[in-house]
Amino acid sequence: MNSYTGYQTVVKPQRAVVIGGGFIGLEMVENLVQRGLEVTLIEKLNQVMPPLDPEMARFVDATC
Repeated sequence: MNSYTGYQTVVKPQRAVVIGGGFIGLEMVENLVQRGLEVTLIEKLNQVMPPLDPEMARFVDATC
């Protein structure tokens, strides 16, 4: 009888979606891109990294 371990990968993922453009969300995006995935970032506010001033956030947004 086969046992299910709870973790079985059939196909390597090619895309990912990260919800939230804060510190953790951007860190996740960076790491997933380094692993070769196509990443979509969803942020409900008008800028990523809400704690930053809008002028500084533009630099972060340009690198995403």
